[in-house]
This record gives sequence, C-alpha cells and structure tokens, in this order.
Amino acid sequence: MVHYIKVQEEWGFGAKNSRGLGLSALFAGARTNLKDSIDQAFLRRIPFVLNFPFPNKEARAEIWRRVFPSQTPTEQLNYERLGQLNIAGGNIRSIALNAAVLAADAEESVQMQHIFKATQSEYIKLGRVMVNTETQGWLK
Repeated sequence: MVHYIKVQEEWGFGAKNSRGLGLSALFAGARTNLKDSIDQAFLRRIPFVLNFPFPNKEARAEIWRRVFPSQTPTEQLNYERLGQLNIAGGNIRSIALNAAVLAADAEESVQMQHIFKATQSEYIKLGRVMVNTETQGWLK
C-alpha cells in the first residue's frame, strides 16, 4: 500500500485521475451493447452518451505516450510496441497504473517488464490470453 500511495502522490497518478464537476456521462465503445447490458431506467438518468471508436494501433501508441504523468519515472518504453496491444484506453490506464505500482515496489522506474506483468494481470481480468503478436519484442 505504501508504494500505491507513492504512485498516486509522488508519481502523479492521483492528480491525473481527478474527478469532478458533478456531470454524469456514459462512455460507450464498439464492444458495448447499451440495450442489452444496461437497464433503460439507468440510461434515462445519464444526460450524455459519448461513443468512442476502438483505438487503432497508432491511437493506442499515443495513449501510451500520454498515460504516465510527467513525474512518473520511466525507462526505455517503446510506445509503438505497446500500441500492439489490442485493448481500449481504459485498459491501458489500468495497466499503466499497475505497472507503476510494480516498479515502485521494486524501487525502479517503469520499464517494459513491469508493463508486461501488469498486462498479464489485466488480460486475466478480461478473460483473454496474451498472444505473441501483441508482445513480440517487448522483453530482451
């Protein structure tokens, strides 16, 4: 837990994830079926539904470039290779946060090896299996 606090406060994840303004919005993507998965009464209370297309490889690489706060120590991250992961931006954020905690726990900067381990955990949550085409060339 000490390292999680370090990541949130010293490495800037807490400030980057601030919530506020009292607005509610539902963010939906290509994999969301609003009619089948969410109660219509709930949807009536949400003033905005914003559809996001699933990010392509280039967009995912850009998300990776921006996901780490400036004060987070990183080392030799290959954003183009990270963009190979066929996941949404929310999953990228979860992986980045978990990788930062792993790095802080090891008293290291965030590296590809931490992101690899965090990705394995995220894929378990998603019920997916990592394939070599997604992680090829990550670790040397």
